[in-house]
Amino acid sequence: MLRAKRRRMHRTNRASMGFITLAVLLLFGVLTYKTVALDKQTSQYQTTIDGYKKDIKKLEQEKEDIEEFIKQIDEKYDTKFLEDEDFKKMLLTHVSLLIDRLHNKISYQNPLANELNITYPMMFNIALQFCSMLHEKYNVEVTFDEIGFVAMHFASHMEKEKQGKLLSYNRIGIVCSSGGGSAYMIKIQIESLFPQAEVQTFSFLQQDELKTFQPDLIFTIMPLSQEIKAPIIYIKAL
Repeated sequence: MLRAKRRRMHRTNRASMGFITLAVLLLFGVLTYKTVALDKQTSQYQTTIDGYKKDIKKLEQEKEDIEEFIKQIDEKYDTKFLEDEDFKKMLLTHVSLLIDRLHNKISYQNPLANELNITYPMMFNIALQFCSMLHEKYNVEVTFDEIGFVAMHFASHMEKEKQGKLLSYNRIGIVCSSGGGSAYMIKIQIESLFPQAEVQTFSFLQQDELKTFQPDLIFTIMPLSQEIKAPIIYIKAL
């Protein structure tokens, strides 16, 4: 009986040890699995963070290069690219993707490139200078078609800048020989270009009244005999 009891205790101890061993192995295995998984996730997370930091650093460098370039252009051509935040954001987005594409030998065709070159020669020339800067700093070869896409950003800004200048004129004077019918026809044409401005017509003999009107801009078919502090544009009589 005692011997049987010992055998049962021995089997129980062996079972208990087996269970404990199995539990430890399972626990160790789970912990090892979780540790490996956690290490893997941490590594992936760190890779993502590193990539994000690289992207941020890349964008900051591109932004700095773009702003330095357009600052020089503004000084050279008396433009206001640097003041246009929307223009700068759109150009940065375009350029960042453009550099990545060109590094992967991917470029797009632009059917409007030739037309842009003819219609906006100054803006196309600026885009050409800009892409030369990209070639120098980022080692990319920008095609003629891609230069056309860049030129679109500069041309769009210039159209906006022109519109802003047109809207800045609030009082416009028109001087004709008599201030009669031809002056009225010219007035209609000028009002279509400056819809927000007050436009008045004057004969050549009404230069005192023109001066009192204090125009921001003057259109005249002949040189004025009085000096008036406003830009003067000479036009042909109708």
